[in-house]
Amino acid sequence: MKPIISYHEDGQIWPTIQDHFASRLPLKNLDVVNPTRGTESKHCLPTMHLELLKYSPDLFPTFTPGAIITNCVFGHIFFCSTDDLDTYKNNSKKLIQEWLNIVANKKNQDWIIVHISNDLNIKSRLFGSNTTVTEKLKLDFNLKKEKFFQIKLSDKLNIDIWNDLMIRLRDILINGFTEQLIQYEEDSRKLEHQRLIPGWNYCQYFIQKEALSGTFEMMGLYKEALIEYDELEALFYQTLSEQGAPWFKKFGGTEIGDDHLDVFTINQKRFKELIIQNSITIFDFRMYLFARQTTILNLLSHPIEICHRTKVFVASFSKTLQEYKESLSKFFTESWTYSIVLNVIKHCDELFAISNYPPAAVLEYEGLKGELFQHARHQLDKLGVSSNLMPTSLHCDAEDCIPVDDLLDADMTSHEKLEIKTTNETLQNILKSKVSFDHIYEDLTNKCFRSFEICKRPATVAFLKADLAFLYFARQNYQKASDIFKQICFQYSRSGWNQIDSMLIERYAICQRQLHIDENLLESYLHLIIHPSDLTLESPLFYMDQLVLVAYRYFEPFVQFNSSLLSVRNVSVKDELAYGVDLIAQVDVISLFPKEIKFDKVALTFTAGDGLNMHLSATELLITPGNNQSIVLKGKKVAIHGVYIPTSISFTCGKLELKYDIQQQIQKSLKIYVEESFDSLSVTCYKSPMVGQKLVCFEVQSKASAIQRGSIDITPLTAISFTYQDSISGRLFTNEEWSDLNLTVKDSKILIPPLTSYSILTFSLPYQSTDPDNIKVILTDNLSESQKVVYPIMIQLQLSDPFSIVDHVSHSSDFTYLRYHLVSQVTYPVRLTSFKLKPVTVIPLLPESNLLLFSDQESIVVGKIPADQFQDSLDVSIEIEYQPLHIEIEEYLLKRLIAILKEFNVLQAYGHTKRMLLKLARNVDFSDLCYYGTIQIPAIDSVILSESFFQISSEQKSLLLDAIAQFNNELMCITEDMIASQPLSSLPMRKVIHQKSYQPCRVLLRAEWVIDKVERPHVGDLLTTTLSIKVQNWLANEQNLIVLFEISQNRSKYILGGPTRKKFVMTKTQATDFRIHITPLCPGPFTLPNIRFRVLDDSIEGVFFEGPIVQSGLVILPKEESCKRYFKEPNR
Repeated sequence: MKPIISYHEDGQIWPTIQDHFASRLPLKNLDVVNPTRGTESKHCLPTMHLELLKYSPDLFPTFTPGAIITNCVFGHIFFCSTDDLDTYKNNSKKLIQEWLNIVANKKNQDWIIVHISNDLNIKSRLFGSNTTVTEKLKLDFNLKKEKFFQIKLSDKLNIDIWNDLMIRLRDILINGFTEQLIQYEEDSRKLEHQRLIPGWNYCQYFIQKEALSGTFEMMGLYKEALIEYDELEALFYQTLSEQGAPWFKKFGGTEIGDDHLDVFTINQKRFKELIIQNSITIFDFRMYLFARQTTILNLLSHPIEICHRTKVFVASFSKTLQEYKESLSKFFTESWTYSIVLNVIKHCDELFAISNYPPAAVLEYEGLKGELFQHARHQLDKLGVSSNLMPTSLHCDAEDCIPVDDLLDADMTSHEKLEIKTTNETLQNILKSKVSFDHIYEDLTNKCFRSFEICKRPATVAFLKADLAFLYFARQNYQKASDIFKQICFQYSRSGWNQIDSMLIERYAICQRQLHIDENLLESYLHLIIHPSDLTLESPLFYMDQLVLVAYRYFEPFVQFNSSLLSVRNVSVKDELAYGVDLIAQVDVISLFPKEIKFDKVALTFTAGDGLNMHLSATELLITPGNNQSIVLKGKKVAIHGVYIPTSISFTCGKLELKYDIQQQIQKSLKIYVEESFDSLSVTCYKSPMVGQKLVCFEVQSKASAIQRGSIDITPLTAISFTYQDSISGRLFTNEEWSDLNLTVKDSKILIPPLTSYSILTFSLPYQSTDPDNIKVILTDNLSESQKVVYPIMIQLQLSDPFSIVDHVSHSSDFTYLRYHLVSQVTYPVRLTSFKLKPVTVIPLLPESNLLLFSDQESIVVGKIPADQFQDSLDVSIEIEYQPLHIEIEEYLLKRLIAILKEFNVLQAYGHTKRMLLKLARNVDFSDLCYYGTIQIPAIDSVILSESFFQISSEQKSLLLDAIAQFNNELMCITEDMIASQPLSSLPMRKVIHQKSYQPCRVLLRAEWVIDKVERPHVGDLLTTTLSIKVQNWLANEQNLIVLFEISQNRSKYILGGPTRKKFVMTKTQATDFRIHITPLCPGPFTLPNIRFRVLDDSIEGVFFEGPIVQSGLVILPKEESCKRYFKEPNR
């Protein structure tokens, strides 16, 4: 409906002026106020569609008893188009009067007379007429300004006139609307106040109130119209609770089509007529009221609100339908709910598709739509179960549904099929066969999926998928059922719904068996054994047999963490001291398996603080239900003892592995001893002996150990860094011979080849550092995938050279002499065992061997090269072998310790005793051996040592005490002869190699500086000297060379006279002399100034100078006057 303004005319002017109105309609930006609510309900309407209709008495609605018809006519216009007074008097005046007699008496309807004039109006004046039609109109009908409007068609600037007329029409419309609202509101309020008076009729009040709502709707004020219907609904429930429903004949819902009414097409029934006649049923009334609400919401483009109200209405009214189910057809509620929900969703989707909504609104809409789809699915579930078309749904609670117990019976012919009576043809077609039912059920469920997935409600999606999977399962479509079960199984257990999960998982396992697929079967069987349920079809014993069967045919390892089927209660260790003895642990295990199970392997892992692992295991172990005490596990020890924590245990049966993290459960630390053997593996490292070469050499000695698959991880503990390449060159000593090989580097770990007993492996790594460093070397022998032996070794590496070596060269006619000054740069005494000069042309003039060198002490090594064998450049190296004194002493102590422990048959105590001994020995100043010839090591505390070995017997403890007592007696006095008695070859010698290239002497010049003879020289006397340069040896082809000499000056000690810086030519056959005067300025022994020679000819190589000797032997005396001044005779 649109608001109407009628027009009437006295001629045929409307076709002429019609376009002026059409171009200005609809009205724009109307401010409308609901007078019943005040200024708070002010609305601005962007457009108002106004309908201009030709005036007719039939335009006004006829009166119907008991009915209140919403008036659509709000105003009237009369167009008077004549300018001739005679025509006006004879025709127009009468028409206007008849028109006014009708419209002026209409309530809430305003009117206006518009005179449309042209040029004839002017001509009337020329012929002597005294009155115009305009004046006559105003006089005859007593027209005030607001009731009259004049338009001159001859005025070319009449655009504003038409706009003014539209404004006048707008005012007429708003005035009529306001007056009508006030009247309807007053009438409604009167009826509402009479609500408690006997005889009051709700239907009459509804008609009055709906007229008010219709007025709002007609004017486009849809929110105001919706408020009126909401108030009607609230008053309906209030009146129903207070007075019942005497105005309604019966409940209704028995007519054809009632079970699938479309609320958006309410013209299917004469609802208004039934309300006026007080013959409407409760069912029809509620449907009509809800339909009006949804229609107005549809005009407001509010699909979200429509869905929300539909959800609430369906939930509440379906309960009412259940209360009256005896008077309704069977399954009326299901059919009605299914139809109304899908109809609402269909209309809302169309409305939602043509509008743009923010993401939050999209999520809200999809959530509501999914819930409505869910309502429809619930009804389809009930209808499907009752018609024997599907198995029992997870949430089907209809009293009339027949449960289907045997889900594997796809035909389900053993149950009686109920007849579903519905007038909904769509539902009738759905329920005709399983194919049509399954098609619609899948489609409806998939729509639910999409909506709930968009609004992020995974729990609901999983619930829906379970229903669909059950349908596939009942149809024996195991592939589709398995695909869905795989997505949703094991999710409900996380929320504690183990019973539901067990039911789903069992069906999933059946699907896997039927499809001959073992994937996920192990996990499924484990769950069914842990969580037995009344909802499952088989017993836990059946699933345990299936578990073992699948575990041995499974294609890959399957690990289940922290399953509740097994639990570890206690871990204890039986540790033996002897080296090489396996570690034994006892474990208590509680089994929840329904019967005994045999595990191929049980493995227990101990972990130390630095990441070292120790593995213990047992094979072919039988675990019975309940408590299994003292299960024995054995394993090989790693190469270091300490505090270990049981961290994990695994039980393996076929490809199934049950793995448990027991660190938090046990919370127990165990001290495990792994004693070092005297012939166990060792790793040493040292700086490259070549002076200036930045390499660290590593040496691995397997000794009695054998390495199968080893790797070396080198961890610097300070600032040193090593450079790794993909391959490292090394050397291997085995079977009494050395061989070269390449070592592979992977992830900064050096992979070493298998080492047999008493093999040696050496390799070098470049480094970047200058300071001493501690290095942690971890050598790992990977015996198997789960077992390995770790040898962690701490090494203190001295990166600085132990000696500073300074070389000096001097030449003579027959030899070139090399002199090396060795100065110890370490803080401990060092024994120099041998010196080697290479090549063989160098004749060594060496000091004695076994020379002890203390910190900062110097030793000199001299060699000479015959001149006839030194014609070209020669590379000379000096190789010094040495041994730190404390290493010799420690080696002596350890050898004696091994001998004494062997003698008393307690060699198994070697490792711990060694650590105590070295700790005591390193606090001793070994320099005492050099100063006094003896040293004394503090005695080992035998009591503390014996208490450390609580695992050994009392007899062994007594022998250990005797052995330590004898050893302590020897420690009281250790002499150098005792240490020297051990062969030094048993210790790896350390080396330093210094290499340098030397040039042969081709020209040897000798300088002599002689002072002329003088007696008792004094300070200030002039000394005459002669500097003579002579040829000592000349093997160069050149006959002369240019030489420069410079004499250093010190004016505080002497003054020079003569040449102090002189360039001269030196010939092969002639000496050169210079006279130089020197005046000493200080008394005391006189030393000649230093002089430096330099050859200026770069083409001549191998020129050396010898001399001069600067010690003159003279003593300069002070002047006599000075002597007298300082040495006066005493007064007598």
